[in-house]
Amino acid sequence: AVNLAARLEGANKAFGTGILLSDATAAQLPDSLPLRPLDDVIVKGKTAPVRVFTPCGDATLCARSAAALTAFHARRWDEASHELQGVLALQPADPAATRLLARVAEARSLPVDAPWTPAVALDKL
Repeated sequence: AVNLAARLEGANKAFGTGILLSDATAAQLPDSLPLRPLDDVIVKGKTAPVRVFTPCGDATLCARSAAALTAFHARRWDEASHELQGVLALQPADPAATRLLARVAEARSLPVDAPWTPAVALDKL
């Protein structure tokens, strides 16, 4: 857990955040603390992806980010792009949304039967 926390701390710059939380940590927090899901990452030495979150004071931003990530995982590229554009309208030049939007464009260009994973290696950020 300490190793994961250290790796997530290093990923703050890529996501444009000050605090990143793993899904395990997020699950232990009260529901009254709004969290914005950002992406699923694979930490070096692990195979299972970890969803990362950041605290968020804007319910619309949180909801659109969650919808974008859900659509991305389901390969609904247009919906993911639409939600991410909504995030960028609320928070222009948001690094997390910009990064995920680029990944949507990359995934969209792949053949339908091409191997694809929605998670990104943390060391590739």
